Amino acid sequence: MRRLLVTPEARQDLREAKRWYEQQREGLGEAFQRAAESIFSQLQRRPRSFPQLVKPFHRASLHRYPYQALYRFNDEMVLIVMLFHTSRDPATAFARLRAH
Repeated sequence: MRRLLVTPEARQDLREAKRWYEQQREGLGEAFQRAAESIFSQLQRRPRSFPQLVKPFHRASLHRYPYQALYRFNDEMVLIVMLFHTSRDPATAFARLRAH
């Protein structure tokens, strides 16, 4: 199985979104984190199962949340670069992807 790596920026994305959802309703932040961890696990097992966004990056939607995990992979690892809220300007995502 590929090693899963999450960039510090993606970890920050996860913390901020979890905090926001928890402020909306108690327990919702934890549910968001579980959804993210579930998609991370799927990416680790089957990274080719999700559509390519722009080479070499792919995107995977979180179940029940308007977020996508943006990632790239090779034979040894899956690198999560960003958790992206789908209502944001895509230019912000592309700027971060270019840095990775």
